[in-house]
Amino acid sequence: MALSNWDTCAFDTDGNPCTGSMKGWRNGTWVEIYKNWMYVHDKKMWTNDRPYIKDTICEFTEGEIRLSDFEIYGKRGPQNAIFVYVESHKFNHKTKEYMIRRMAGIGCSGYSRHQYLGVTKTTYKAFIRWLKSLKEELVFKDEAVKWLEKVMKSKPLRYNQGDMFFTGKITPKLPATEIGKANMTILGQMLGIGVKK
Repeated sequence: MALSNWDTCAFDTDGNPCTGSMKGWRNGTWVEIYKNWMYVHDKKMWTNDRPYIKDTICEFTEGEIRLSDFEIYGKRGPQNAIFVYVESHKFNHKTKEYMIRRMAGIGCSGYSRHQYLGVTKTTYKAFIRWLKSLKEELVFKDEAVKWLEKVMKSKPLRYNQGDMFFTGKITPKLPATEIGKANMTILGQMLGIGVKK
């Protein structure tokens, strides 16, 4: 299916909306929400003659995994979605504390019949319920609770993954909107398909 069929809503380390990708603490490591799964990238772990293109080492769809620089939790959700939460840790020997990067988000089908809805309010609420239930499983759960409080205060934004691809090429700015206020995708406009909500 085309990238323009998929929608994302995600939050970064500071609890602010983001594009659904995060760098790990080690050089050449990063994760990204792609369609309704997550890719894990690690330049040092990737080798030739493997099933993924250069630096992709894993496709994650649900469950729990510790791989490369990341601790990842995932669950399937409404709209054929992945709900995902990721942490990357690094111990600071000077301060004797762990430094933590985190990101969480949704990658889901944006269409309902011929209408582009993007991430719906129902799916977003289910995602937040899942994040709240997850906190007891995390190693740094006190910090995760503080992070979740920031997410709850933030205004969630969603964007079409195909629109992100066109950003800088056809449109200068990523056309992200509030949950429940999705517009027709750029590709849909170009092809004259889809119904604007």
